[in-house]
Amino acid sequence: MNIEVRLQDNMVLNATKEGYSASTLAEELNDQTKVMKAIGDVIVNLNTITVILPAERDSSLHNIELLLQQGTPLTAEVDPYVAASLAESLNDNKKVLLAIGDLVVNRRAVLRVTSKSA
Repeated sequence: MNIEVRLQDNMVLNATKEGYSASTLAEELNDQTKVMKAIGDVIVNLNTITVILPAERDSSLHNIELLLQQGTPLTAEVDPYVAASLAESLNDNKKVLLAIGDLVVNRRAVLRVTSKSA
C-alpha cells in the first residue's frame, strides 16, 4: 500500500508498506530502543513524525475529526468513538505514536479530536 509519512516540518515522504495496518505499525514504531526506523522504503527519525496515513483514503465512513498542531485537519473512522477512551490513549506516556482508525498519529501533535460534523 502506498502511504504518506508527514513530518513536523510539513515534509511529506511517500513510501510503500505491504500489509499496512495502523495498529501494527504504531506498535512496531513505539519500540523506545530505536530512534531511526524503516517504514517501507523510507528511514525516518521517529521524533519527527506527525502522522502516517494511506495515500488514498475513503473518508465516507469517517466519524471523527482531528486537528494537528500545524493546523492540519484529518478525519478517521473510530468505531465506537468513546472520547474518554481515546483521551486515555493520547495520555499514555509509554507511547509516542498511536493508531486512530487508519492513521498513525504522534500523540504530541494532536490539538483536538471531535465528532465529525455531518
